[in-house]
Amino acid sequence: MESYDAAMSIVQAEAAKPNTPKALTNWLKHKESNPWVMKCLCYPLSPMKATDWIETSFTTNIAESAHALSQKYGKHLTLVGAIQAGKKLDSQYFELDKIVQHSGVNASYGNRSATGRARQSLNRQRAKSRAEVTKKAKKHETTENILKEAKSLLEAGVSKEAIEEFLSAKSKS
Repeated sequence: MESYDAAMSIVQAEAAKPNTPKALTNWLKHKESNPWVMKCLCYPLSPMKATDWIETSFTTNIAESAHALSQKYGKHLTLVGAIQAGKKLDSQYFELDKIVQHSGVNASYGNRSATGRARQSLNRQRAKSRAEVTKKAKKHETTENILKEAKSLLEAGVSKEAIEEFLSAKSKS
C-alpha cells in the first residue's frame, strides 16, 4: 500500500505542475471519480482475498471468449430472448459435463487439466527455445561462410576495398 501511495503522490505532483499534458490530468480525474477502477487493478485496494486475487486471470481472454460465445444464438435479442439463449447454452454445457463425468471421455482432445495445460505450455516454451537456438546457429554458420568466402577472395588477390564492399552487401541482406 505504501508503494501505491508513493506512486500516486508522484502522479498527483506531476498533474499539479503548470504544463502538465491534458491526458495525465484526464487520467487522474477519471481514476479519482471512478475508485473501482484502481480497486480492480491494484491488489492493496481490492477487497478480494489474496488467494482469490492470485487465482484470478490477469488477462481478458476469458471475458472476450465469453462475449463471443454470448452471441452464438444471435445479437440484439430481447431480454426474454437473451435469457432463453443463455439457458440453451448453459444446458449444452451441463449436458456435456454430465457426459464427460459419466463416460470419462472429454469433448476436446488432449489433457485439458491444469497439469496438462502446464505440460503443454512447457513444451511450447522448449520448442520456442530450440527454434531460437537453431536460428542463432544458422546465422552463425552463414556469417562463418561469408568470412571464409571473403578470406578466399583476399587470398585470390581481390582488393580489400572490393572485399569490404562484398562484406557490406552481405551484411545488408
